[in-house]
Amino acid sequence: MKRLEDMNLVDDFLAYSLTAHKTYGEKASRYILECILQRKIRRLTLVPQKVW
Repeated sequence: MKRLEDMNLVDDFLAYSLTAHKTYGEKASRYILECILQRKIRRLTLVPQKVW
């Protein structure tokens, strides 16, 4: 089991857990993309890629 302190947003487990969250996933994904792209994201569709 990984410790949270050892993870970052590049870590697959942490990124998937955050974006797949039912309540906060879309908002978190939108925020991350807007920070990276430095522009507003009007429409965002999340498509889960993994099944745990």
